[in-house]
Amino acid sequence: MKSMKAALFACAFCGAAAMAQTNTWDATGNSQLSGNYYFRQVVYGNSVAYAVYGGITFDGNGGWTIAGTGGQMLSTNTGAPQAFSATGTYAISSAGFGYLTSPADATERVFVMVSNGIIVGSATENTGQYSDLFVAAPIGNPQPTVASLNGTYQLSYFRPDFTTGASYDEDALIQMSANGAGQANTSMTGYYGGSGTQVYTQISPGLKYYFSNGAGVLAFPGNNNASFIGFNGQQNEYIYMSPDGNFLFGGSPLDFDFFVGVKTNGSNPSNFSGLFYQAGMDDNANNNGALDSWYGSFDVLTGGLSGNIISNERVGYGSGGTGYTFPDTYGTFTSGGYTNTTSALQYVFSPNGAIRIGFGLSPYLGLNVALQAPSPTGTGVWLNPQGVTNSASSAPFTAGISNGELITLYGSNLASGTVVANSLPWPTSLGSVSRVSINGYSAPIYFVSPNQISVVVPYENTFAVADIQVITTSGATSNVISVPVYKTTPGVFTIDSSFGGVGPGGLGFAAAEHGGGAIVSNADPAQPGETIQMYLTGLGNVNPSNPDGAAGPISPFSIPNATISIDVNGTAVATPLPFIGLAPALAGLYQIDFQIPTTLTPGNYLVGITGPDSYSDEAVIPVGTATSQLAGGASPRAAASPSMRIPNRPAFTVVRPRATGQERHPHEF
Repeated sequence: MKSMKAALFACAFCGAAAMAQTNTWDATGNSQLSGNYYFRQVVYGNSVAYAVYGGITFDGNGGWTIAGTGGQMLSTNTGAPQAFSATGTYAISSAGFGYLTSPADATERVFVMVSNGIIVGSATENTGQYSDLFVAAPIGNPQPTVASLNGTYQLSYFRPDFTTGASYDEDALIQMSANGAGQANTSMTGYYGGSGTQVYTQISPGLKYYFSNGAGVLAFPGNNNASFIGFNGQQNEYIYMSPDGNFLFGGSPLDFDFFVGVKTNGSNPSNFSGLFYQAGMDDNANNNGALDSWYGSFDVLTGGLSGNIISNERVGYGSGGTGYTFPDTYGTFTSGGYTNTTSALQYVFSPNGAIRIGFGLSPYLGLNVALQAPSPTGTGVWLNPQGVTNSASSAPFTAGISNGELITLYGSNLASGTVVANSLPWPTSLGSVSRVSINGYSAPIYFVSPNQISVVVPYENTFAVADIQVITTSGATSNVISVPVYKTTPGVFTIDSSFGGVGPGGLGFAAAEHGGGAIVSNADPAQPGETIQMYLTGLGNVNPSNPDGAAGPISPFSIPNATISIDVNGTAVATPLPFIGLAPALAGLYQIDFQIPTTLTPGNYLVGITGPDSYSDEAVIPVGTATSQLAGGASPRAAASPSMRIPNRPAFTVVRPRATGQERHPHEF
């Protein structure tokens, strides 16, 4: 786009703007993209929009091509579709996570995730002041025909109003039945951005559809009740299908709308668990068109935490992305989906649970799609390319990492036995692990076992991408895996007993203490106006610098370079904070002392940590009432200064197996 910046980014993941150097992104998964695909990308900027769609060919080796006869671009500058040709590059890791140069804007990169050939993603780190969504799927062999579109489908539809704010945003959930012979019926339920929570419906029987070259056209009659959603009254909507026919996507060749859909049978999904890749667009109609695009992943927790999700989204609109880590829930499934009233989203699944689509409930309009991630395997000393997590929050690997963060690496045959570091500074060789290399720097190691290793990301790292490898004392080396590096990736340690001791960290009560050292809990909650101490990781580089793996210094304290702020249930805590920095005399931890807002009533509240490129609110603080005694007859305690906390290591550390049989990170509180 001529109106956007004119040079390619120099780095693979430019969200880490402070990182001065670049590194090589793992491209061992490039073969996951090979052959002919259909794609659609929509871009919404400041009073301008683009839709690029058609055929794209991936060569399996990092290059893609859009030929003029197979590609089309529609923009508000041209007013009509034009033939479109382009070439570009891509790099996909063995996890199916990577980037490709944006078809709509060659100066930017779309960060994408791949599952079973389907691609979803967004250019969240762009500097061109726009939001976008990219979706692609292989063209089946044999190519889809009219007979391929046969059965019941549900589609999530979105068309933002990019000229006058969110007043005329439209989204809908569309029920579609197709007879496999060129005729379909649709029934839509949705919202206008300027109409509050009023629900609109529209029924369109007897629609015609046809296929050519593996792509379909759903033909709406002209003037089809254009006063409401109805695909904005367009006559045609292009339809692209995954090879198995379970996933649909597309939009109008003459407009900037987008839809994603799944084939359904009305039953609840047979499986909804594990890691999912996701991308989407959201617009708050109450905020005059605050349209965001995002990509990321979420982990569906099982066992005692069934119904809970830990999620991360990388959100961006022209000023570099922001990472959001948060808990989510799913409720009772009905007719193949569920509604999340907290996030104002309605979800629908493919019958096997491998694909989830969502549409926004007013005023939070939009659409999203999630794909069950593939399960990579390896031999020998093997690092799972999806197995890099924040040791506190358990944020999935797409959240990236930051310098000084305590991270946990999962895999197989990583060590011959279990060993925990018992002295400071933490060593760079432990047990049968000779070294964990992060961009060539030796990471301090806290814990090793056959299936996981916990290390601190070296402060010396200056790269925007982290290439991670394990080397054993026998000389065996693991595969190299890649994750993005950001300024901050905060995660609060949690006390698992709040959820029955089941599942990974990141959900439940924050690892926090009263001034006297007692653990903050439901039985002994924090009080409005009380200052408590909370432990976390992922606050990035510090000043003065501190040796990797060493205890936090006492005089002077090491303070994060990044500006960090705290909120409880959205209420900002008093500033300046009494203390924020590396936990004095403790390794691998940051500590924040903050005052509970005096306006809070009793309850359990999410505590939010805001950094320059991140926000995390996965952990809960229990708050009591300042007018009553604490549980057990104790009185509110005054906060201790950081120096008073030095002799006592937090009493939360445990080492025990996960409910799934997989080991947990030992530094979890």
